[in-house]
Amino acid sequence: MTEALGQLLEYGVVGILAATGFYLYLRERKIVADYAKRDREHQVAETKAKMKYMHTLEDLVETVKAVGENSKADMNVCQGRVGVLINEVRSFLDDLKIERAKEEGRREVTDRFTLPPKGGEHEPR
Repeated sequence: MTEALGQLLEYGVVGILAATGFYLYLRERKIVADYAKRDREHQVAETKAKMKYMHTLEDLVETVKAVGENSKADMNVCQGRVGVLINEVRSFLDDLKIERAKEEGRREVTDRFTLPPKGGEHEPR
């Protein structure tokens, strides 16, 4: 390359202009090549990131499916258990209602029939 520059400089001002133009042309080619290389590197990095993102999304979908299936099974078990507990609570409440009804019945019976005071007559309420 130095020989080519030397030959161009032998021609004077035109040679200097030609050498400068040739130098700028080569410099531009190098800059364009660097930009192209950086652009390709960025494209490769972006493609890698997109692929990684897609794999992550696929893993997330599989995880959500698995959690959904497990949740369905757990919900069925939970619903069965809740059903049993609700029946137990209903049974307990029914027993309380029966007991309360018996108490109310006793109150009604005992309130209607009071013993007369000693020496007095019975007065109905």
